[in-house]
Amino acid sequence: MKNNKITVDTMTFVRFWLVIIGLSAVIGAIFLARSAIITILISFFLALVLNRPVSFLARHLPGKSRVFATSVSYLVIVAVIVTIFFSVVPIITEQVSNFLKTLPDTIHSLQSTSNWLGGFLRQYNLEAGWNSWLKDLESQIGNIATNIGGLFINALNGLIGVILNAIFVSVLTFLILIEGPEWEEKFWRLLYSDKERRAHHQSIARKMYDVVSNYVSGQMMVAAISATMTAACVAILSQFFPALALPLALTAWLVIFMMLFVPIFGAFIGGGLVVLLLALYSWPAAVIYLVYFIIEQQIENNIVAPKIQSKRLNMSVLTVLIAIIVGWQVAGILGALVAIPVAGCVMVLVRDFMKRRHIKKTAANGEEIDASNEAPSIVIVFQTEKRQFVKPQLPHIIKKPDQK
Repeated sequence: MKNNKITVDTMTFVRFWLVIIGLSAVIGAIFLARSAIITILISFFLALVLNRPVSFLARHLPGKSRVFATSVSYLVIVAVIVTIFFSVVPIITEQVSNFLKTLPDTIHSLQSTSNWLGGFLRQYNLEAGWNSWLKDLESQIGNIATNIGGLFINALNGLIGVILNAIFVSVLTFLILIEGPEWEEKFWRLLYSDKERRAHHQSIARKMYDVVSNYVSGQMMVAAISATMTAACVAILSQFFPALALPLALTAWLVIFMMLFVPIFGAFIGGGLVVLLLALYSWPAAVIYLVYFIIEQQIENNIVAPKIQSKRLNMSVLTVLIAIIVGWQVAGILGALVAIPVAGCVMVLVRDFMKRRHIKKTAANGEEIDASNEAPSIVIVFQTEKRQFVKPQLPHIIKKPDQK
């Protein structure tokens, strides 16, 4: 039997192992730097989200300074966060402290007014132990209520790492917004010598950016509508329940508006926080708002939100749901937050692939194709001026041959 020997050139063997080693080194570097990469990606996504308002301000502010426009946007965001913090946290802290202080008196009142509880304690000789437990509970609650501010400060100290990461992301996002136009122009000019290919990829990039921007603007519109409806409900309830202060309407508006940017569970979290906030003042008002919130969410989820988002994303409900589930499993709340725009960008690539495949198949059959497209300027995302489109000179028109 004849033996077939395969000989491999030494240089080929060396190159093969160099490729394997290089690929392993790249994967290892990515794994070690995964936290930094995630931070950069988060900053880039936030820059895409803020780019449209920053560009709008840069066009209309004196001097058209992008640095000044970015600073103004940051000041607005910081003002909103500070307003939420100082309007929600003191209220909850004060009400929880008052609840803890009055809890022993409430239990004493329950014991004195409830014949069943008093009879039960007397029948089984538990009154002495019950009173001793109440005294211990009262002293412990007094200490907790007195030190609740200190406990809150200690909890904040545990968030130092999160705060530092947030500051780093904010600074990185700020720099991306400022230097974005310059870096993008260099990217398109240096990496693409073929003008036709550059125009095509610019068109895809513009569609992807529009997906992200339209998703954020649509979600912002839905959040504003829901928050306004909640604020109106709380303001009306404050007229019938004196314990509710009218400024609670602003607090409820801010809570709902911010929470609705979290997919799936954001509305429920925001509504739960508002219910808890109202319950600290008036249980009947909290119950009324809970019923109203359930009805309002049904209208919003089935009529308002689909009507707004369907015009912007051009994605089916099934695609959105699958994207959110996958994003949640991969990266938790953050993954669910970016899942919809990422899925939209993937759909842009799929549609472009199917379109080009259709063009090639139609051209092979000798049919007429008019696939002309508009290409954006050299900077299509991080730009200050309005977008001006020029029609590319691309050989995409194929005429059908004359048939005799």
